Amino acid sequence: MTKERAKKAPQDFTRQRKLTVKTLICYNLNKRGLTRKMELEDFIELCNIGDVSSPALLKQREKLNPEVFKYLHQDLLKDFYTLFEEEEKTYKGYILSAIDGSEWEIPNTKQTRQRWNPRSIQCARAQVSNCYDVLNCYVLDTEVKMSKHSELELAKIHSEKIKERVGNFPVIRIMDRGYNSLSEVYHSIKTDEKFVIRVQSTFLKSEQRNMQSDDEWVKIEYEYNRILYIASEKGSSAKIR
Repeated sequence: MTKERAKKAPQDFTRQRKLTVKTLICYNLNKRGLTRKMELEDFIELCNIGDVSSPALLKQREKLNPEVFKYLHQDLLKDFYTLFEEEEKTYKGYILSAIDGSEWEIPNTKQTRQRWNPRSIQCARAQVSNCYDVLNCYVLDTEVKMSKHSELELAKIHSEKIKERVGNFPVIRIMDRGYNSLSEVYHSIKTDEKFVIRVQSTFLKSEQRNMQSDDEWVKIEYEYNRILYIASEKGSSAKIR
């Protein structure tokens, strides 16, 4: 299964060579940021595969489908959270997942600007969002989208994907002030998902003024200026401000 996912074309990796799918994957996972020559020399010594030239390595590596690393990562997570439940670190039975995103600069070429920033001619950027298990130190999901993509939408993608990866464990999502939207609160309550969101001082200001202590339940009323539209009977998400 892994070998088939690692192929870019059906004819790839059909001949017996020193650099197999397994060795190529191991080579990439063991890279330490050195020069290609030094990386290759260290890897040859580590795996005892005999002499391999840099051109041969590059030729074989071109056949490797990078999607195989996503598949291996997801498969590892599923095994970890389903086969080793007794070893999981949780908070009162919950997986603590922290979500955050930022813009990253990527190679500033004409191709990347057209692909990632079609409206900008100055630089190429991408929106990257990460969902991280803070107790077990695993990246649960990473999304890379075009610049200025909604962080809230990426958070929802994380929530759907990690359900498949954490087995039977419930999840508490932890997010910063960039996610303090009533639509996100509504969506989370509707789907019975637990969450902690750091909010700005102006968020739900009238409700904050009516609080009698620093920790209490607050009833959020449906006000006309907050409701953008109500979910249809088919289940579309309600957007609220």
